Amino acid sequence: MNMTQASTPDGDAPRPPATEHGHGGEALIKKRADWGHGGEQRRWRLRAHYLVGSGLDVTGVARPVALTAEADALSLSLAWLPGRDLAATAATFDVNQVLEIAAQLARILADLAGRGVVHGQIRPEKILRDPETGSVSLLDFGQARFERAIANDPEGRLKQHSDDLADLGRLMLWMLLPNQDFDAIGPDATAPAQPVGVKEVIRRLTHAGQPGGYCHADAARADLERLLDNPAALPGTALGVPPDLSLPVAHLGREREIAILLETYDEMLAASAGRDADTATAAGAKAVFVDGLAGIGKTAVISDACRTLTRRGARVALGKFNQFGDSRPLWALTQALDNLMADIGADTAARRAVQVERIRNALLDLAQVVVDAVPGLGPLIGPQPAPPALSGWANRMRFEVLMRRFVAALTSPEEPLVLVLDDVHWADQESLAMLRSLLRDPALANLLILASYRTEAVPTGHPLLATMEAIRADTGELRRITVKPWTTGEIARLLDHVTLRDSDNLEAFAQVLFDASQGNPLGVLHGLREAYDSGALAYREGNGGWTIDLARTRAALRDTRTVDLVRRQLASLPPLSQHALSTGAFLGASFSLDMLATAMGLANPLALAALWPTMASGLLNVEPETGENIALPRLRLTHDIVQQAAHELVDAAAGAERHAAIARALFSAYNMGDELGEHLFDVILHFNRAGVEAIGADERNSVISLNLAAGRTARANGAASAALQHFSHAHALLTPEDWANDTDKAFDITWQLAEAAYLATDFERLDTLIEELATHAQTPLATAHTQELRIQGMLARNELAEALALGEQTLKLLGVQLEPLAPPNLWPPVPTREELASGAASDERVDTALRVLVWLTPCAYITSFEMYVRVILTMMALARAHPNSPLTAISFTNYGLTLCGVGRNPEGFAAGELALELSQQVPDEALRCKVWTLTFGFIRHWIRPAQESLKPMLDTLQDCLLCGDQEYAGYAGFLYCDKAWNQQDLAELERIHARHTVLIGQFGHEFSWRHCQVWLQFVRALRGRSDQPLTLLGDAFDEVTDIARMVETKNHFSLFTAHALRAWLAWHRGDPAAALACCRDASVYAMTSGATLLSVEHVLLTSLCELRGHAQCPPEAQAQVMDNTESTLARLAQWTEWAPSNFAHKLAWLKAEKLRALGLIDEALAQFEEAGKLAEASSLIHDRALIAQATGDFLAGQGRDTEAAMRYSNAQNAYREWGASAVVEANDQRLGTVSLSA
Repeated sequence: MNMTQASTPDGDAPRPPATEHGHGGEALIKKRADWGHGGEQRRWRLRAHYLVGSGLDVTGVARPVALTAEADALSLSLAWLPGRDLAATAATFDVNQVLEIAAQLARILADLAGRGVVHGQIRPEKILRDPETGSVSLLDFGQARFERAIANDPEGRLKQHSDDLADLGRLMLWMLLPNQDFDAIGPDATAPAQPVGVKEVIRRLTHAGQPGGYCHADAARADLERLLDNPAALPGTALGVPPDLSLPVAHLGREREIAILLETYDEMLAASAGRDADTATAAGAKAVFVDGLAGIGKTAVISDACRTLTRRGARVALGKFNQFGDSRPLWALTQALDNLMADIGADTAARRAVQVERIRNALLDLAQVVVDAVPGLGPLIGPQPAPPALSGWANRMRFEVLMRRFVAALTSPEEPLVLVLDDVHWADQESLAMLRSLLRDPALANLLILASYRTEAVPTGHPLLATMEAIRADTGELRRITVKPWTTGEIARLLDHVTLRDSDNLEAFAQVLFDASQGNPLGVLHGLREAYDSGALAYREGNGGWTIDLARTRAALRDTRTVDLVRRQLASLPPLSQHALSTGAFLGASFSLDMLATAMGLANPLALAALWPTMASGLLNVEPETGENIALPRLRLTHDIVQQAAHELVDAAAGAERHAAIARALFSAYNMGDELGEHLFDVILHFNRAGVEAIGADERNSVISLNLAAGRTARANGAASAALQHFSHAHALLTPEDWANDTDKAFDITWQLAEAAYLATDFERLDTLIEELATHAQTPLATAHTQELRIQGMLARNELAEALALGEQTLKLLGVQLEPLAPPNLWPPVPTREELASGAASDERVDTALRVLVWLTPCAYITSFEMYVRVILTMMALARAHPNSPLTAISFTNYGLTLCGVGRNPEGFAAGELALELSQQVPDEALRCKVWTLTFGFIRHWIRPAQESLKPMLDTLQDCLLCGDQEYAGYAGFLYCDKAWNQQDLAELERIHARHTVLIGQFGHEFSWRHCQVWLQFVRALRGRSDQPLTLLGDAFDEVTDIARMVETKNHFSLFTAHALRAWLAWHRGDPAAALACCRDASVYAMTSGATLLSVEHVLLTSLCELRGHAQCPPEAQAQVMDNTESTLARLAQWTEWAPSNFAHKLAWLKAEKLRALGLIDEALAQFEEAGKLAEASSLIHDRALIAQATGDFLAGQGRDTEAAMRYSNAQNAYREWGASAVVEANDQRLGTVSLSA
């Protein structure tokens, strides 16, 4: 016996059979498809063969035995069948052999049709014939499909039963016509030398589904068997009845919606290519919200557009929210990205390497944070170091920053990313926030987000509407497409696709369907199915087509919603299939067969057998491959309405029991190995939905532990509401016995819940939980921890005075008294590193006290400078006594900047350097960020060149973002400007600071964001980008309304900055009087900013303005000006002694201006020249330009116009180099021909 049928690498070309044997010793053949890029279609065919073939018990069909994920390939094992495929048969066929083969195939096709299956590829190489027995088998179900599956391929008509019949006719012609290419045989080909009956059967087969062609294989089988008995006979008159109603492929009436999605994609590409690199303020990602009623076709519209976008080079990532909720943080987004990771993993090695490198560069050593949320990233980038542990808001901010970086790394102009988020009306609050965050990031210029939602599920006040309005405010637009119902005319077109031939009733039938469904496409399709199943739509063989009984149709569809039609369809399923489908619905809109089998307590083949009728009924589809090396694909319910109806198969009372049974089955299966972490949220979701009453005493502790683990994971991913839910479930399971027998455990659970309430801004819940904690606190330290959390809640609610009072009370509880107020000259000296070595060891009491003091520092600074000094002195006393505390470094930093603010700058510098050294010895990146921000922002420039602080400040800002420290990231943002504005190219500064300002605003630190806005508008004003020349009037800041708001909120720090910067703009307008007025406004708030470089600029400019008006003052005022100038010169001289590169040229310039005012011309000129030389040696380009211009003014006043013009030219060149276009233009207008004569 010749046995050439066998295993193939791709499922097609034959090779000798495998030698494996299955259970009972039966011979098996194997088909294999390698993992990786390029094997997607082959793997799809193997899975389709297994899923469809597993439910077929048909003679002549090879039964699938197993589908296995091997190390290098997906492997399908089939029961072995004898014979050779027809394509490999050298012999020619006589007419009797052809009829015999065709009759057997017609029988097989009839059996398939009875089970709702279309083979899809009747070809010579797919037909196996045993030359000894003549038996025929049908191979390769890789392109088989269920006839009832709703077609979803607008690019071509999916194969139907009639196509199998037509291919059978072509196969007969191929066997009868020697040397014919099968693919070249058309539907009108004939076999001239054959009997009339044979020709007619072939014609009926090749024209199957058309007038005069067969409609069912049974009719063809009967005629073929008749011809076998008598080749000269004629076929009968029966053509058969179609085995089912084939629903159409086309999505009618959706061309406009699809076109809008494609146009938005094109606009995104164009905007990305032409974005303003100078300012980096161009909009980033684009989004389209697609809304409509349930079943209206939103997903179909997006799917059609995405198919086109994929062909145009985009990557598409799909995520879907669950209508019954999901406790996994950011589930739809992380699901989409996880699928994308599998897609990248299956890419070519070269493309994968490029993508992996971009991801590693974006995430650095914090990649594990993203891996924990997107597990598919792990295999791509390999093992990663554990990220530093964070708490509170820091987790959320770090996660958000890293997710934005991650998504940015997945996009490029060459390969944009289309992120599809289905059913966002079911999204959790964190997912909506992340959606908004992605759309606000200018780095995501190659991202298109398509979000769909049900119109009826989003009433007034729904969180999605608030998010959409926020996105409109952020981006200036909100693109929204409403998918509308089908019209009666479009339904008539649909019926034409179904080839209904009752033309007299066609339009009336369309109207009935429209009336029943209101044009809802899903309702129309299920209405058609109901009409067919009820007999109202029937195929009458005698009249050659479909007939429509309008009265029966109206009766079948009267007062029936789409969900009711789906319920009827579910009711027709076998009981085990209903149970399997409802269990799947409980698992989610999509689920893996592995998990379903586990939840049902069945082996995979038995679970698949239970599901098979649901797939044949078109209620369950196979999801596309995600690139994972797994055997069985995920299955998806065809619509949320199907999930709803399947869920409702279990009543509410039994629902808790079903959830509990699923949870126990999953926990039992996954708790045995190392899979519990991977399936944690799947398991705990069902325990929690089962409710407290369903949890047995023997499993209560396990469920508590699972909820704690899930809550910590959610918290780490910044999902505060999900964390709150899980900790709430754990807390609800506590009993009085837990508090009595294991108080520490119960206290810890309640503490974590309280912290989650704080993070979720549920302050009412927080207050209740703190009272519960206070009741059970057994030590002063435990009480202090509770009070610390209460203080955080007060600060979040801006209850600053109350927080200070509670903080002082908490310190007393810890045995710490606030130090008394003392004048600066009595503050303690900064210890050396050696002196600290003799300090006592730290303990939890000291660390808690220092944490409380850190919390109190900003609110004390805002509300009471006296209290602020007492807090700092207390912090210093603890830090000196307990130098080993991890909070010692931040204590010395705060002391250092306070010392600099009162003129003890060298000691402040020493404190800052000590803090930097101490921060390196503590493995706390978040603490290091705070120390570096304050040290480089407020301290180091008093001793070291200001230029040295620029890069550390930028690096620290990024570190703050990655540590989730929104407060100090904001500080770093505006303190960078304090150092950079007078020495960095203004275009570059605006590019950097604009992006920082956007980020800081997005992460919600209001004070820092508004302060950054002041600096941003100042830089734009210098560059000529303000509403009025050289003013703080523009998009970022309005010096009228915003300053008024600052006065109202008592934001003294920002008021000083705004007035000081207004003063410089007035100076550059050539208006010293206005500049002096602004300086005096700033002086009111100068105490708040004594450690900034801007405070020096303010002191200098105040004296410069006063000297410029000296000559017009009365004698007593002139004397006061000179006294003020002497005071400023003394301060500048002291600063110059400490940091000459920052201040020496300023000192020389002010001396020159004083001499000029006194009329000492020669001495003044010498000082101007000295100031110019010192400025040229510094990095401060603004000061170089100022001094050159001031020297020109002086020379022009002496009538030395040629020399003055040269200095003016030098000044203008420096202003141009700096990028201050507005200053250049103002000087040109003010100086006229003098400045141009050089």
